[in-house]
Amino acid sequence: MPLSTSRTSHPNLWPLRFISVEAVSGVVLLAAAALALVCANSPWSHAYEALWQWRPPFALPLLPAHDLHFWVNDGLMTIFFLLVGLEIRREIHDGTLSDPRVASLPIIAAAGGVLVPALLYVLVGSAPVARRGWAIPTATDIAFAVGVLSLIGRVPRSLRMLLLTLAIADDIAAILVIAFFYSGGIVFGQFLLIAVGLMLVLLLQLLSVRPALAFVIPGLVLWLGLLRAGVHPALSGVVLGLLTPVTARFGLRAVGTGSVESPVVRVEAMLHPYVAFGIMPLFAFANAGVSLRDSTSAPVPPSRSAAGCCWGWSLASRSVSCSRHSPPSG
Repeated sequence: MPLSTSRTSHPNLWPLRFISVEAVSGVVLLAAAALALVCANSPWSHAYEALWQWRPPFALPLLPAHDLHFWVNDGLMTIFFLLVGLEIRREIHDGTLSDPRVASLPIIAAAGGVLVPALLYVLVGSAPVARRGWAIPTATDIAFAVGVLSLIGRVPRSLRMLLLTLAIADDIAAILVIAFFYSGGIVFGQFLLIAVGLMLVLLLQLLSVRPALAFVIPGLVLWLGLLRAGVHPALSGVVLGLLTPVTARFGLRAVGTGSVESPVVRVEAMLHPYVAFGIMPLFAFANAGVSLRDSTSAPVPPSRSAAGCCWGWSLASRSVSCSRHSPPSG
């Protein structure tokens, strides 16, 4: 798992020394992706596709029936985004991102990583229909990005946090682009449900409620509100992570806690093994199964759309690399 717990002191992590090795979880992630490719290009490809299109026989209140692929990408991945939000929240409090100048760097880089590829795609593409795909080169898959990052060995903490913040900012930008330009639009009437979820979370924190399970219902309300509003519901994980208290004492009824850990540290350590060796490999297995049969059956001439994607990805990555090596002065 790219989200390391080696920097998090937690008494219950002593049997998880093997899990705390980041490279191991990265290997598991890539192995799941490779297995998905094999399944999608094997005689069992139909069974592989049917698995993710299967709809559970039960339905949840206020929620239409969805297939298994939806529950992996929009359900379980919310927990992954929660873990990312928790780590970023901790770093904003007393880590690399506590310096506003440093924290602004990945946000600026993410903006460039969205705007530059989109602009290049539009300039290269000539057909009006093809230009409608301007958002294609702006997408970055944070799960695979940080998964590959975990394989690079010992990455400096500051660099890792900058890349992690860059990835999550880029992912949020992509979610907003899809919501505003490639969907039926934002349903602003559902923002009331989102506000209710947020107020319940803040109320529990104000009352100094410590059990993490108490925040499940408010989190589900927030998740449902985002889904019904037309926004990727996994974004609720980032919101909940950034709202999590970073000190052991919080709320109106805060008392002396001694050596009790803050909710950020406690929840991060609790979720880490399940996300690293459960949710992320499952996500890779569900999404990396791309069939290569049609693409190899006949030669396809290069198109301007493909050229726009390649130029956009390449130059945007170069601009991000340059900004990473040029920290703000002053």
